[in-house]
Amino acid sequence: MIGQALRSLLFYLVFYVQTAVLAIIVGISAIIWGRTRFGWAVALYWVHSNLFFLRWLAGIKTDVEGLENIPDGPCIIASKHMSDWDIFALLPGAKRPAFIAKKELMDIPFFGHAARAYDTIRLDRSQRGVAIPTMLEDARAALANGARIIIFPEGTRKRPSRSTTTGGASCASTRGSTFPSCRWR
Repeated sequence: MIGQALRSLLFYLVFYVQTAVLAIIVGISAIIWGRTRFGWAVALYWVHSNLFFLRWLAGIKTDVEGLENIPDGPCIIASKHMSDWDIFALLPGAKRPAFIAKKELMDIPFFGHAARAYDTIRLDRSQRGVAIPTMLEDARAALANGARIIIFPEGTRKRPSRSTTTGGASCASTRGSTFPSCRWR
């Protein structure tokens, strides 16, 4: 038990240091050049290297199933937000993602610059009457540019076993919509 705790602690140390360094690199690149292939390559490196370190240091293996169900081209990917690892599961299959994220994340130095360069849609939850229409306008523009919108409709992390009666998936399912499915474990 202590051994696993130490392995997890070591993983988090590597994760946070690597994330900070890469956020600075991509953030500076975004400030100077905007969206580039280099920045996207660094983002994919970040995902794959963290999955490698998770397996190698902490002994945890992730497996993503169903990416073939995500349609080609622009679409909306709505996911239950269970942990930080949702990003690792969704990012590789998104190809050109446009995450919808709370505005506070966009205020983080370098990270916010990188996120804006890669089409992240800022949601200011304090602006209740304006936030959703603004988000929808930005999402339409991102879809028109070929992005895949990634949203966590519940707005915050929830335990995997906890269901919800709110959010985009719940709303759409009451209208008879169907959803391609993928899961990670």
